[in-house]
Amino acid sequence: ADAHRRDALLKAASVVGIGAAALTSIATMRRSLSLLGVSLAVWGLFWGMAETSVSALFADSVRDGDRARVFTKRYVTVKGGTLAGPAVAAAMFAVLGNSWTVEDCAVVVVAGQAVMVPACMLLCWFDDDEAVHHHGHHVEEGENEGD
Repeated sequence: ADAHRRDALLKAASVVGIGAAALTSIATMRRSLSLLGVSLAVWGLFWGMAETSVSALFADSVRDGDRARVFTKRYVTVKGGTLAGPAVAAAMFAVLGNSWTVEDCAVVVVAGQAVMVPACMLLCWFDDDEAVHHHGHHVEEGENEGD
């Protein structure tokens, strides 16, 4: 059993993630390698809190008969997001003149951090009480096919 509510951990992770984005932006603008190292450690804390809690809550929110289909969709969506970041960065560098100056790199890094803020805020809307398995539902395979 979980020691803490996952939705509470996700709310805390949201704050940690926003702090990590702010630290990364400040480190980038100040060109501070030591502060960048600290920000990366805070990002590690964020991902440790958020990914484990989201994965567990997601698993508890999928009806047993839908797991293969829904987990495949989640995997494809995550991989799409992983592709989107570098694609946007490449487009930004192309627009900035493909010179890769420190200033151009800083613009791209700070833009990436700005995108993370609303993503971190979304974590505040997860709710353990809405998980299928929290309600004691056990759904037979095929019962939720229309979704």
